[in-house]
Amino acid sequence: RALYAAALRSSSCVCCRLSPMQKRELVELVREQNPQAITLGIGDGANDVPMIQGAHVGIGVRGKEGAAAVQACDVAISEFCFLGNLVLCHGRKSYRRVATFLLFFIYKSLALGWSYIVYAHTMFFSGEGAYPQWLDVIWNPLTSCAAVLILASDVDVPDAVALANPHLYTPGPDRRLFNPRVFGQWMFIATAQGIISWCVPVYGLTSQSDRVHRPLVEGGPFWQASFTAFTTIFLVVHLKLLLVAERPLQPIGAAALAVELLAYLPVAVGLGSSLAPSHELLGAPLAVVTS
Repeated sequence: RALYAAALRSSSCVCCRLSPMQKRELVELVREQNPQAITLGIGDGANDVPMIQGAHVGIGVRGKEGAAAVQACDVAISEFCFLGNLVLCHGRKSYRRVATFLLFFIYKSLALGWSYIVYAHTMFFSGEGAYPQWLDVIWNPLTSCAAVLILASDVDVPDAVALANPHLYTPGPDRRLFNPRVFGQWMFIATAQGIISWCVPVYGLTSQSDRVHRPLVEGGPFWQASFTAFTTIFLVVHLKLLLVAERPLQPIGAAALAVELLAYLPVAVGLGSSLAPSHELLGAPLAVVTS
């Protein structure tokens, strides 16, 4: 504990002539004294392997002392000078992208899921579906591809700016982009948008008998309202994607987004035709557009 406290008061701490296990013990000391800390171990020789394996992130440098460090590490680099680019550029962008990616995918699933929760309560949990089965089938294909491409290539600042401003790296160690508070905010927004997107068209366009009377009329008021709610959530989710991405309209992302939005039109028309696998939406899309 005294060693750790002394190290914290120093701008840097140099430990000489340590055995491999002593190097690992230093890493474990930091992890023990500060469970919130994210440790990084970097080395180029076999004597660094225990330290590399004991850290949260192990980096091996491919050098003249063999390949033991590279084989035991999480990430391998060719020279120590590449560490800045690895951490400040690649690592920082990866954290931003993964955090936003996870939050968005949970968000879009919850936004749609609230339709089922609200409708299940209305139907006394009888197992009735809020949407036709085939709308469920197209949900992930038509809301995932653009998100993957946009968020996987999203960049807020150029690498040169990130290298010149190391403070931009601090959101990662501070866990600012993915923590209980941020997660709660995303889930609250998903809940509000999901409930509103379902309740406004369904309760505004249908009566109680339209919602609970069985069997439901093919293409009737309930399925028209259900289709309207689904389309609303579909558009809201894509709008959210545009808002959370720093540069959502890069060529590959913009192309994927356009394909998803344009593909929804023929899919909706097809599901509303007599050739559809099921006929819940028979004529519903056309009725919604013309009403």
